[in-house]
Amino acid sequence: MKINCVINDKLETLDMAGTEKLINILRNNFGLSGSKLRCGEGRCGSCTVLFDNAPVLSCILPVYVIQDSSIITIEYFRQMPEYEDIHKAFEKAGVHHCAYCEASKYFTINEFIEKTKTPTKSEIEQFVSTMPCKCVEMDILTTAIILAAKYRRARKNE
Repeated sequence: MKINCVINDKLETLDMAGTEKLINILRNNFGLSGSKLRCGEGRCGSCTVLFDNAPVLSCILPVYVIQDSSIITIEYFRQMPEYEDIHKAFEKAGVHHCAYCEASKYFTINEFIEKTKTPTKSEIEQFVSTMPCKCVEMDILTTAIILAAKYRRARKNE
């Protein structure tokens, strides 16, 4: 099956079984290992990528679904100003996350602060409680998200 898509801002044509999982394609065909294959069942979030700008679990996403879509991996996201907003906030707040949840935390926080421009502490705590990886204390992560939203608004002059 031929599948046309954009991966990290580059048009790609994939020729493979449509049922192959996206994470396997990213890792085996493109050497993109930033999203981790951990549970393989969509529970842990380690395999998160952006699919048409929304975080998705690539370990359960069959590749046929990405036809005419855009995929952004954590490797590419690290070069974007949206990443820098969150990364700077993580550094300032003292966030040290495990190696498995980087993509999940960055992509879900990015979506959260895009949708919730000035999140309240209560909204952030509710959001953080849904994250599968609890490697960062809630208070530290809450502070980081407040800062990330502030940096995002400042960068966008909002």
